[in-house]
Amino acid sequence: DFTVGKDGALYFTIGGRGAQSELFRVTYVGQEETTPVDTKNQSGSEERTLRRELEAFHTALGDNDKKAAVATSLKHLNSSDRFIGYAARVALERLPLDSWQESILQAGPPAYPAQHIIRGCVALARQGEPALLPKILKSLEIVSKNYNLLPEEQQLDLLRAYQLAFVRLGNPDKEACDALASKFDGLFPQKSELVNRELAVLMIHFQSPGTAKKLVPVLTRERVASEGELGDLLSRNQGYGGTIAAMLANQPDQQQYHYAFHLRNLKTGWTIEERKTYFNWFNKARTWSGGASYPKFLTNIDNEAFANSTDAERLAVEASGVRKPY
Repeated sequence: DFTVGKDGALYFTIGGRGAQSELFRVTYVGQEETTPVDTKNQSGSEERTLRRELEAFHTALGDNDKKAAVATSLKHLNSSDRFIGYAARVALERLPLDSWQESILQAGPPAYPAQHIIRGCVALARQGEPALLPKILKSLEIVSKNYNLLPEEQQLDLLRAYQLAFVRLGNPDKEACDALASKFDGLFPQKSELVNRELAVLMIHFQSPGTAKKLVPVLTRERVASEGELGDLLSRNQGYGGTIAAMLANQPDQQQYHYAFHLRNLKTGWTIEERKTYFNWFNKARTWSGGASYPKFLTNIDNEAFANSTDAERLAVEASGVRKPY
């Protein structure tokens, strides 16, 4: 812990968990000016002022103020500053739906950029009723026509907007579901592994027929470790740092883990060999190092996937020996 004492000195303690405990007092000795200075960061002050103006709309407003609040929020919905864009979206959600709904649903490029439509559809998904889903999907389809031209951040936002719409408002009719299954299957793979994760979620949600064929081969590749600048930090304390360093040296492949986790819900489109490959992945994953609950998580994923398999698949998998009955 640390504090500034009444004498102006900085006091702080270190230690515990195997490290030597010590108390330090730091004081200044020298000729430089020590008069207190203004520590406020003036950079971004205009953006902060705008954000606070939008956040003022998050509380109850009088009828005379609502019209101005809608106009201001819509104006900044496409802001490249994610905090301003967030504040604008939340402001819309606090305002009557019929005062801004059509401004989102009738928007289209080039007058309204992709981010404007995406954030607006998120707001509609959070505040609208299931009957609004077809209109939201129509608006998102306008953006997705140029999907490959969108920057990674907007690709992720678009896919998550789709996900939120289905979580909040349910699924469309069967014809639309089939079209969406084909759509997301056709977009996979992208260059970004983060984008591929979100596509995988949607492909599995709609049981896209090509899902297992595209995702299961990733489970057979060599482990890819996530990179992090933790070397200096871990070396400070052998008690904590050594344990974490050992785990990181044999950490799970995050992409494989993501796919395996979501594939547990894929019930269709499997071949017997793909099922065997999938369940054999757990044997490899159990050799990796994770937190204390890591083995149990694997077992839970394994059990749910096995329960979602067909009788023929379960028999073939256990007969092959890649999965032992629990």
